[in-house]
Amino acid sequence: MGRLFDTRLYRERASESERDQRVAHLLRDDTRDAALLTALADELAAGDPPDLVTLVGVVRTLSQDAELDDETRTRFWADLSARRPSHSGIMACYSDALFAASREDEAAAVLVAAIESEPGLIGDFHDDAAEIARACGGELWLRYQLVDLGVQLDDVEQAGDSDDAAGEASDVRERYSELLEEHMDDAAALARIQVLGRRIAALEAAGILPRVLVRRGSWRGRPQ
Repeated sequence: MGRLFDTRLYRERASESERDQRVAHLLRDDTRDAALLTALADELAAGDPPDLVTLVGVVRTLSQDAELDDETRTRFWADLSARRPSHSGIMACYSDALFAASREDEAAAVLVAAIESEPGLIGDFHDDAAEIARACGGELWLRYQLVDLGVQLDDVEQAGDSDDAAGEASDVRERYSELLEEHMDDAAALARIQVLGRRIAALEAAGILPRVLVRRGSWRGRPQ
């Protein structure tokens, strides 16, 4: 397998839908020629979107087939991603195949795009995704950080005034201030970061965040 699914997300389970059963039947076929891969892609591209557990089962099975090379596996996920372009789980599987093929830059770009499409994926890949995006740096790292901080703000908003909220709120402010410092010379980046600052201010006004600010470096005062 690539980098994302080797130790997480896959679990044995009984097939639930008719489509899951058809996919499982195809995966049990040892002759994974072009016709079978086309049939498998057709099943995953049709009907309701497949869930991530189903997709990871496909990743796991295809990655264990010694007769399939990295190019074939990557092309399978690339074609499926093109057929379901808004499906973040398929994008993540495509990213994993790219990592397995040592196409790290492409893999990172696809992974961050998947997380932007479905921020909840951060919970599945947080450590790996953060490491990958940080290593790329630049625009890709900024995009990842914006999504990650947005997810953390969602958590703060859902936590309300619970005991966990205070620690989360402090971390949010710290990370927001660090983002401002990191990009203080980039007006375009600051404009994107300050969208989150306005959300922080709105949570303050709603009483969800206390009006206390982390002070770091030259960035002092309320969220922009």
